[in-house]
Amino acid sequence: MKVPLQLFIEEGKPVLNKQNIHISRINGPAMAEAYLAQFQQDFRRFVECRADETVANGTMVLEIRGKSTPNALDEPFPILVLAEAIAQLVSQGTVERGKAESFNIPFYFPAKEEVEAILQEEGSFSIEHTKIVVSDTV
Repeated sequence: MKVPLQLFIEEGKPVLNKQNIHISRINGPAMAEAYLAQFQQDFRRFVECRADETVANGTMVLEIRGKSTPNALDEPFPILVLAEAIAQLVSQGTVERGKAESFNIPFYFPAKEEVEAILQEEGSFSIEHTKIVVSDTV
């Protein structure tokens, strides 16, 4: 996955995510919508490529780290730790604010419904079984 192009203007400067390195409640729904649109594009392409590689009546098993609901904007703990470390480097003057503001982590953690919608729309695979495993580890 890549960082959504909607985050940037012509000069390559961030417009939506200046104070964060990932999706955040602070930036509101526009940020989440940009990352979702990029995930949908990238995951659809991934599924299309796997369909080309899979034998007839073959099976694909996916394990995807996701979020509990489509509306959840909670960041995974490791990203929060990294964001705090970068903020500290900026406050110490070790990293320029502009460089930190242009840094974005290209991860989107989809909800089960978002993955299922792409698989159904793309149509190469049928969903036999889904299971959500809750983990306390990071």
